[in-house]
Amino acid sequence: MRPVNTTANGEIKGEDNFDPSITAQYDVSDQIMVYATYGRGSKSGGFVSNTYGTTNSTFIYRPEKSENYEVGVKSTFADGRVVLNLSAYDTSFKDLQVSVYNPTISTYQTTNAASASSKGVEGSLSLFPMRNFDITLAAAYQDAKYDDYPGAACLASQPITQCNPAVPASIAANNIAGAPLQHASKWSGTLQVHQKIELDNDMMIDWRAAASGRSKFFNADNQAPTFGVQKGYTKIDLRVQYGPEDERWHVAFVGKNLTDELTTGSSFNLPAPITAVPRAILYLEEGRTLSLEAGLRF
Repeated sequence: MRPVNTTANGEIKGEDNFDPSITAQYDVSDQIMVYATYGRGSKSGGFVSNTYGTTNSTFIYRPEKSENYEVGVKSTFADGRVVLNLSAYDTSFKDLQVSVYNPTISTYQTTNAASASSKGVEGSLSLFPMRNFDITLAAAYQDAKYDDYPGAACLASQPITQCNPAVPASIAANNIAGAPLQHASKWSGTLQVHQKIELDNDMMIDWRAAASGRSKFFNADNQAPTFGVQKGYTKIDLRVQYGPEDERWHVAFVGKNLTDELTTGSSFNLPAPITAVPRAILYLEEGRTLSLEAGLRF
């Protein structure tokens, strides 16, 4: 039997958001600059588009607001051959908008988490040891978690005595404060090497190789350890371009994810009685791709 859509009514009369941003910087020297930034942001509220199982009280989700503090330093050394940037940030979210699967009505709904935060540090180092050759390394650490999330759907790690997904009252009383945010890795980084090789007759070969990686993260909203965790990985890309130095035309080889690292961008559990037995659906990201590219500039 197909479920019958329910109806829900609601109205957003208006939203007034003031999102200022201010930055102060100080030049310590010709090579070093420090700065501090404060900013606020917002995302408008809306309506749950799939109204099946939605009531008037769950039809509208509230605006999301954020507040961010950041301090950092930008520096250049060795006559521009070394560029070093570092920053630290602290971002807090109020009424964070999240999309979660509600097992009691077998559908996804957008709702608001009471509060969340993301704190971290980022850095990049660029080296220019010789003409037409450079190396860039970027790395980041973040701690992103829910600070308060009452009424959250049950996590797979929670025992049924703590949160029972079949009992709406148990979900309503659930709070997953301290749980990490979905798709948030603790560590991430990129290493990139680039070189331009000048040939005879004003021709050149321009190549760029990059390795990017991140540590494990949850890609399922219930944070299931069996199917909802993407382990840490590294992907390697390569682009080699041939053409004149004025770039009027070019041909290039482009390789993405050369090691064919298979990763999932998202996953969710499809429970009974939707299927005969509960099963997980995982959305696979793009594997290795090899292509040839040609361009002509008029």
